[in-house]
Amino acid sequence: YNYLGLSGDPRVLAEVEKAIHQYGTSVSASRVASGERPFHHELEGELARAQGVDDALVFTAGHMTNVNVVGHLMKPPDLVLHDELIHDSLLQGIKLSGAGRRAFRHDDPEHLDKLLKDLRPNHEKCLILVEGVYSMDGDLCALPAYVELKKKHGAMLLVDEAHSFGVCGPTGCGIGEHYRDRL
Repeated sequence: YNYLGLSGDPRVLAEVEKAIHQYGTSVSASRVASGERPFHHELEGELARAQGVDDALVFTAGHMTNVNVVGHLMKPPDLVLHDELIHDSLLQGIKLSGAGRRAFRHDDPEHLDKLLKDLRPNHEKCLILVEGVYSMDGDLCALPAYVELKKKHGAMLLVDEAHSFGVCGPTGCGIGEHYRDRL
């Protein structure tokens, strides 16, 4: 995606050219196979600082991130409640995990609250999945309501920021920054 129109910006092209001369066009494999490069840690450090967290981990693609995080965080006795419009990569992660799943109506915290009341007591772990900006229709999630429901029901919340990081919030740090005064 090129939401900000930076793919042809002369400053971006100059930095890309500089990086190609320094590192080549690709690391050609995962970090496990190709090793760590200084830019991996620099990027993760900058992302962590921008989000106000201790650490960050960068995968090669957002799709891989979603499949792996959900797929390894949850397990068969757990429950995942997700917006009906979440990206397929999150659905693949749920499938990998073996956890039970139920969809709630698109950006409908009231429907999610009902599902949590009915289903949450039967599961040790529960994960709520939403997108910051929905890739299917471009609307913003009602993040403050989901944060409240997470707290109320003792669930975890994963927000896919693939389409909100870089474009939402005063400095582009995503949907959390966009709603920071309401969280």
